[in-house]
Amino acid sequence: MENRVQFSSDRKTLEIIPIKNSTKLKIVWIWLILWTLSGIVVFSQFFLPVPREEKLIYAVWMAFWAYFEYKASVLLSWRRKGKEIIQFSEAGFTYRRDINGRGIDKFYDRKHISEIKSVNFNDRKVLAKVQPLYWNMGSETILFTVNGKQEALGFQLTEPEAIQVLKIMKQRLNKA
Repeated sequence: MENRVQFSSDRKTLEIIPIKNSTKLKIVWIWLILWTLSGIVVFSQFFLPVPREEKLIYAVWMAFWAYFEYKASVLLSWRRKGKEIIQFSEAGFTYRRDINGRGIDKFYDRKHISEIKSVNFNDRKVLAKVQPLYWNMGSETILFTVNGKQEALGFQLTEPEAIQVLKIMKQRLNKA
């Protein structure tokens, strides 16, 4: 298994790469193509002269279809070209969920961060949520409190990876 946690040599940037599996990625591609085709077929039926109730069923199905089309597209983009980027500075850190060079930076001031921890990997309920399921982006494994509000990062990290990220974050933010 490749090292998904990469810390830059200047010790200012931490990157977390999503789980890569070419076989499962191909399955997601096939599923998305078939899902898109099914949506086109149902959408074309919407314009036929059918009763109003039937059109309503098509409209509801298309809303359902559009939601999962979007979710599958985001998942595919995330698995292919996504990563989490944490850039440390003297004032705190900037976090971005980056897909193909795009993402929204969110800054966290070190003065307002009160706690940094990982999920409890011994808790079976938590473990079930963060297990590496390829078909969704998964759950975050690093939790931190900012101004009393809990934030999270580190999608589907294993326990050793979470410990590594936690150690780096605590060192860089002087929260040991």
